[in-house]
Amino acid sequence: MARTDGNDTFSKDLPEFIEKIKRWYAEDFEGFKTMYDAATANVVPYPDGTPLDLRCDWRARTSRSCATSSRSGTSGCRGSIRG
Repeated sequence: MARTDGNDTFSKDLPEFIEKIKRWYAEDFEGFKTMYDAATANVVPYPDGTPLDLRCDWRARTSRSCATSSRSGTSGCRGSIRG
């Protein structure tokens, strides 16, 4: 179960949240770094020649799914997540 002491409760804003995540990674808080590194170990860039309609700019997707790109109207997020 996650620790919820005064320093690790909900963040008041995005900058505070980002700092918390950086600290958790640096300290390997409750295995955060270990699990993050394991989860992203096999994430790779798109292969050369991957069609644009198969790519998804995941960085702009914070509150909605990648089912349809708002810019192109095409489906995305079917390949690697790093582009």
